[in-house]
Amino acid sequence: MPLRAAWLLSSVFLACCPAAPCGDSDTDPLPPGAFARLGTTRLRARTPEVTSLACSADGKRFASVEVDPASGETIRLWEAATGKELLQIPRPGSHVPIALSPDAKLLASGGAPHEAVRLWDTRSGREVRRFRRRALPPDLVCNVRCVAFSPDGRFLAAGYDDQGMTLWEAATGKEIRTWRAHEDWVHRVVFSPDTRLLFSGSRDGKTCVWDVPTGKRRSAVAGLPCAFSPVAKALVVAKGTAVSFRDPATGKELRAA
Repeated sequence: MPLRAAWLLSSVFLACCPAAPCGDSDTDPLPPGAFARLGTTRLRARTPEVTSLACSADGKRFASVEVDPASGETIRLWEAATGKELLQIPRPGSHVPIALSPDAKLLASGGAPHEAVRLWDTRSGREVRRFRRRALPPDLVCNVRCVAFSPDGRFLAAGYDDQGMTLWEAATGKEIRTWRAHEDWVHRVVFSPDTRLLFSGSRDGKTCVWDVPTGKRRSAVAGLPCAFSPVAKALVVAKGTAVSFRDPATGKELRAA
């Protein structure tokens, strides 16, 4: 049935039948005005708010951070095809950003009230390592606002609310470099598919392009980095309600979406 015809039929049904079903096939309530829910996989948060999501490179697993006013935040790992919950990590902190390693064997988390990036084994749920910056004064605590693994799994990057960024070797925890990257919180980090570039976004409204081997800044543009498009071979940048595709090396706009 054509989509327009289906829409018309459902609209007529709703108009003529005020007692239309109020739940889906799993008897879960539908939002006001909704007639049906498409899909069969049940992936429902158990708490009022989901603040972070991360997906494995193969799309088979993903992780979420859920917030409960009574018990705090919980990290959950899910099987995407079935909705089966695989793991829980309770109380990892607050305002927790997360990232999965390319093979989904490790999960990195940041947040408050600590400045460390915590690394978790996704099979056991155990914390296996903490990454701390050497350059911090002993009495200074900065919250981790974003984390990202490189596509090849070699590096882990983090952004902080003190305007800084740090790059580590993921396997050893060796700190490669720490530097001031922006004029405000750094709350987004994205690697290019070949791992040679690192993109950072901040509350200062800028996206910066960094050379991973040298640490040098290649360019800076207005907006926030959303993702890297392997098809377009471009960085997707959002500014207000506008989205544009940028040359990853120079930041030059290739086209607007």
